[in-house]
Amino acid sequence: MMGPQPMPQQGQTQQQPVPPNPLQQIAAQRQHIHQQAQQKIAQLQGQITLDAVVRFLRDDRARSFSIEIETDSTIMPDEAAEKQARGEFLSAFAQASSGVQQLLQLGPSGAQLAGGLLKFALAPYRVGRQLDSMVDAFVEQAPQIVAQQMQSQQQGQDPALVQAQQQLAQAEQQKAAAQLQKVQADTQLSAAKLQLDQQKAAADAQQRQQSLQMEAARMQAEFQQAQADLAETLARVEHVRAETQALMANAETSRLTAQNDSVRAIAEVGAQQFAQDQAVLPQVNTNEAE
Repeated sequence: MMGPQPMPQQGQTQQQPVPPNPLQQIAAQRQHIHQQAQQKIAQLQGQITLDAVVRFLRDDRARSFSIEIETDSTIMPDEAAEKQARGEFLSAFAQASSGVQQLLQLGPSGAQLAGGLLKFALAPYRVGRQLDSMVDAFVEQAPQIVAQQMQSQQQGQDPALVQAQQQLAQAEQQKAAAQLQKVQADTQLSAAKLQLDQQKAAADAQQRQQSLQMEAARMQAEFQQAQADLAETLARVEHVRAETQALMANAETSRLTAQNDSVRAIAEVGAQQFAQDQAVLPQVNTNEAE
């Protein structure tokens, strides 16, 4: 009767529910955490790509962006005005020299007047000290040169012929005075035209300068906006990096926690199994003894 009694106890031990495997639970938790981390990283990368940020940072055009304005708008009007002034001086000198030729035949007084008229015609022009000195020296020496020439020519000439030549010289002097007035009028007209041209050139240069300043301001604003966008992009990248590091740290913490829980569960299962084995062992020994 005592023999068959231990059998029901062994059947009861085999029918107890098997506890879940803690290793499988830990593996499932790690898989779930890994999937969540991958989904979060994919979402962040979809918003900002690190490759695009790196390409932007390596772009030399944005790194060495600079503004430089160089124009010859103030040089060209000066050169044109100087060329025009020199051409007008040569034209005025040729006209004045041709106009006072007849005055030189009137003697020293006519030569003196011719020199004065020549200096008057050339006075508005600034041609340099050297050329001004040469003109002054010619005007001072002209009466003496004419006096010597007339003295040599009048020796042995008929007084009536000399008088006729003087009258002719006076007529030429009047003609020269009229030509001088014409030269003065032309000079004033040319000066007025030059002034208008200079004013127009100055207005054009000012307009171009304003356009360049507006363009420079626009480029500067675009450069500042590019810098602001770059700073914002870098801040977003740093934020993504911080979130990624935090997520990885949480995943690592979860992994360590799960690993500790697994070890603890294994230890508990081992302890329970050991306790059960210890509880069953005396009965088995008793049955064997019988």
